[in-house]
Amino acid sequence: MPRVRKTRPIPYKLPLEKREDLRRLPFDGTVNFRDIGGYRTQSGRTLRWGLLYRSDHLGKLTSADLDYIGKLGIKKITDFRGPAERESRPNRIPEGVFHEKRPIDVAGPDAWEKFEAYVKGKIDTDPKQYLHEVNRLFVTEYTAVYRDWLHDILENSEALPQVFHCTAGKDRTGFAAAVLMRILGVPHETVMRDYLKTNTYIAGKNEKLVWRIRAMSMFRIKADLIRSLMGVEKDYLETAFAAIDEHWGDLKKYIRKGLELSAADVVNLEHLLLE
Repeated sequence: MPRVRKTRPIPYKLPLEKREDLRRLPFDGTVNFRDIGGYRTQSGRTLRWGLLYRSDHLGKLTSADLDYIGKLGIKKITDFRGPAERESRPNRIPEGVFHEKRPIDVAGPDAWEKFEAYVKGKIDTDPKQYLHEVNRLFVTEYTAVYRDWLHDILENSEALPQVFHCTAGKDRTGFAAAVLMRILGVPHETVMRDYLKTNTYIAGKNEKLVWRIRAMSMFRIKADLIRSLMGVEKDYLETAFAAIDEHWGDLKKYIRKGLELSAADVVNLEHLLLE
């Protein structure tokens, strides 16, 4: 029997610790689907609830999940996955919801083969190094994708609420959420806390996979090696922001020159997404 979704309480009427509980939504087919509303900016304003959601892939949504997306009023899904990922795990999308493809294909078609090579010990480099390189690529190779996504939010506000996602909802999606929140004035420490929340939300799913992979390898593969590929660490996101400083000078210049958001654009984003 499908799970009955209870009506969500009004977030801004709840204490802060209870608001944290509301970020992750009760889906059956995803583990990392959450609202990015409620975070406070340095100016004392807060992100509006119910406008932007971040998630892992939507290929396993149940019929009840699809109904729930309808109840949330989501109008657009922005998909950061590459073609091979979309083909292997096609999203289940409710009728009437627009599916926007904005590929950030850092893994390429051999992503799963590379993952298997790491966990089988066929690649002797540190897997963390790979994820550092991936986060650097978000800035050096894929700024235009993030730029177009942000401008689309600004210019097509009628397409909100929106969910943006990749496969695990941790790297490409994590950087997207981080950059958006920093543009809006959310402190870096708060952004990092949201980024690292992924580890909490995907822990149950990941631990089952860790155990299965280790068992298949006769327990020759270290659990921490697998976890480092499947989770997030503070250093990964810090690498992306270091690349911003290296290639653009600082975050303000990245916003203005890389993402091509003028001061007026930022004000309009604030008007749209903050309360």
